Amino acid sequence: MRKNYLQGCPQNDKEQIKLKITIHDNSTKGVDDNATILSSYIGTIVKAYAPFYVRLWRNVPNEIKEHIRSCVLDEFDHNFGHSKNLRTVNELITTLFQRHKGQCHDHVKKFETLEEAAQSPFQQMKLEDLRKCCNLFASPDYQHLSSTNVQNRSALTIHHRADARLFYRLAEKMIINKL
Repeated sequence: MRKNYLQGCPQNDKEQIKLKITIHDNSTKGVDDNATILSSYIGTIVKAYAPFYVRLWRNVPNEIKEHIRSCVLDEFDHNFGHSKNLRTVNELITTLFQRHKGQCHDHVKKFETLEEAAQSPFQQMKLEDLRKCCNLFASPDYQHLSSTNVQNRSALTIHHRADARLFYRLAEKMIINKL
């Protein structure tokens, strides 16, 4: 593990203005406009620090997980002391890790050989990390997992997707607009 991954978090303005995140008692998701900013920020942090050549999020070293979590928690005004709200942050981190790794896999699949893919930059990923991802994607275990996921997704009759916003945010806006 390279220690340079853990060289501090991106900082906002010098005054350290924190955005407030609202999570209702009966929900595990943020519902205000800052929830989108939270999600984007987490995505940026995950892309910067997570090792995508690790097969599963649970296999990422705890030191890296804690660093990502602390970057997020230091940046927002929240009530993440509640275990439910901390779970929300953890779920977002895990989801965005999986999403970015899937995008990387889609990028690699565009090439005929892994050598070609390993030489083609993907977003801000270092070529050394991309090569490690290519090796992971070529492993029999990952190939089996990928084909199983493709079969499962193709069997879905209803695709749960609503624009770029998550359904709970759309529902919240619809309720507010009716009032």
